[in-house]
Amino acid sequence: MVNLETMMINKSEKWKTGKKNLVLTLFLVIQLIVIPSAKVEGEGFFEPPALSDSEVFEILKKSKGKEAYPEQHVVVVTSRTYVSVEESGLSHNTERRVLKVLDSDGIPDASVLRFDYDPATQFISLKWVKIYKADGKVIEVDKTKIKDLPQPLSGIYWPMRMKLLGVTGLQPGDAVAYEVYKKGFQIAYLMQSENENEDEKYIPPMKGHYYDVFLFEETVPVEEKRYEIHIPHNKPFHWEIYNGEVAGGHKFDEKIDYYFWYKKDMPAIPDEKRQPDRSDFVTKLVLATVKDWKEKSVWFFKTNEPMFIPDEEIKKKVGEIVSQGKTDREKVKLLLRWVAHNIRYAGITMGKGEGYTLHSGKMTFEDRCGVCKDIAGMLITMMRAAGYKAYPAMTMAGARVENIPADQFNHCVVAWEKGDGKYEMLDPTWMPFDMDTWSRAEGEQDYLIGSEKGEDLMRTQSYKFEDNIFEIWGSATISKEGNLEEKIKIEGTGYADTRMRRALAYKSFSEGRAFYQKLLSAISPVLKLKDFKNSDYHDLKKNFYITANYSVKGFAAIGGKGMRFKIPLSNPPLKEERWSPYLVLAPWKERKNPAMFWFPQMVKINEVVKIPSGFVAKNLPWEKSFSGDFVEYNLKIEEVLKRITYSGMWKIKGRVALKKDFEELDDLVSAIDEARGMEVLMEIAGKNKKEQSKK
Repeated sequence: MVNLETMMINKSEKWKTGKKNLVLTLFLVIQLIVIPSAKVEGEGFFEPPALSDSEVFEILKKSKGKEAYPEQHVVVVTSRTYVSVEESGLSHNTERRVLKVLDSDGIPDASVLRFDYDPATQFISLKWVKIYKADGKVIEVDKTKIKDLPQPLSGIYWPMRMKLLGVTGLQPGDAVAYEVYKKGFQIAYLMQSENENEDEKYIPPMKGHYYDVFLFEETVPVEEKRYEIHIPHNKPFHWEIYNGEVAGGHKFDEKIDYYFWYKKDMPAIPDEKRQPDRSDFVTKLVLATVKDWKEKSVWFFKTNEPMFIPDEEIKKKVGEIVSQGKTDREKVKLLLRWVAHNIRYAGITMGKGEGYTLHSGKMTFEDRCGVCKDIAGMLITMMRAAGYKAYPAMTMAGARVENIPADQFNHCVVAWEKGDGKYEMLDPTWMPFDMDTWSRAEGEQDYLIGSEKGEDLMRTQSYKFEDNIFEIWGSATISKEGNLEEKIKIEGTGYADTRMRRALAYKSFSEGRAFYQKLLSAISPVLKLKDFKNSDYHDLKKNFYITANYSVKGFAAIGGKGMRFKIPLSNPPLKEERWSPYLVLAPWKERKNPAMFWFPQMVKINEVVKIPSGFVAKNLPWEKSFSGDFVEYNLKIEEVLKRITYSGMWKIKGRVALKKDFEELDDLVSAIDEARGMEVLMEIAGKNKKEQSKK
């Protein structure tokens, strides 16, 4: 082999109001590297050189111990992935991994090896497992005791499997090493022919093509991680490194190209609540042999086009539905509503081809269930029956799609082609109890439409904080005995409306009432809910709202010199993780990973507290305000016309919070806490003060 290059790649990702600015710096250094001899079998197949016990001990000797990772229990000493790709696109994947136990708490983490796979499209074999003891002994684990079991499933009931092997006798300082071989791919796309040969079902759906997304950092420390690919010379591919830097190189001969990338000494990046997909912030390699997005778009169109042929029953139902609408928009919205509320999210297998092959509209109409791709396929079928042009589209909910035509998708939606040739995106899966036709939680989301002419990767619009508003009104009275009575109303717009609506729509009335009473208990733990009402959550033409009347006995403290109390709604009844995660997950200063809020939002609170006559505020007005790149707020408590008023407003300006935004989030939470802790001091005024003194 000749012409070897090693390179350092540094790529930083910056998010600013939903847009990406990519900076790529590439350093090329010519260097000679000796490649160990390897066994080569057949077209494109590469078997990596054997890993001897002495080599493993040498690697372990250089590894770090507990003193280097005081807060960790295990460390990945090395992880090496070798991929060889055949002309057909069939891939062979060998992974070798050495995991060292740092303390007794790490023993459970290393004692069970689990390998997930899809038997319809993937073959997996555990080649060997060994324990390398701290005293130098090597124990070979009996791999025949491996168990092949169904994976735990919820919502999607495809026949996914997992192989489990228990490893016993581990002690701190020991290491577990294994080699696992995989052939094929994880997700099925196309139906295979009945006369397929042994390897046919493992060939990827875009025959002749290969793609991969490889992540480097893990939830535990990794001292070395390496990815190698051997691919036919006539099969060029795109690749890029994102979110970090790696080292790597390239070598080739007359038939095979050999690429490798590696990274060392990576700290643990544990998962955190409400983070985006890890692919958005850990170092990753994305590669694909597909020429461009248009080629993938055409393939996706051709693959699924036969699935959208309506039968007579579907046509009849479509006629009933669209007869209630006048305009095209009304008719399409009615079809979307019917699909969203009548096709249950439950994945049942269609057998061969399950995965990104959409179920036929006829099958979904009969089953009344499916996953996102099938729900999207049902809407496409019904729209076509009504005479509209509609196509399937792939998207990635909760993460970016990088501009490499690899499969970086986890969700399926619908593209409606209008008369002017422009597309409007529809998502029936996310539309139950939503007033829109595209969820405002899916802003800035990349998608690829499958069309006959081929499309480029596109992105949905950005939503602003004013598109999603929680608004709260309160009218309170404090009696001369200090008891509080208040009527409040909470109303949502945009995705705030959807979150509020679903809190009741997916629950019984008693469960929904309990949910809102728990939120209101932020005002006082002894709050007594006297009355609770809500608007009709099925009515998707009007904003949803709830009203509540409650009382709190002894809410205000009254003494000889006056009274004191806290503003009821200064502790807002919004502390629900799906509504306001920035309040629930605080404080933010210790957080490492970005946070996915899904939708920017605004909160408005207006409250009037009527107090007994003869009192005046002693320590008002009070106000806190701030305006930053990600957060803005203004909180004010004042006396107006012998009433105490509280006006609170804050804005969360983006759907993803980066580390640079955490300080602003903490500042907002601190300001809300300060308002919540603020005691309004009222003193007896003038004549009333003298009379109270005599008493």
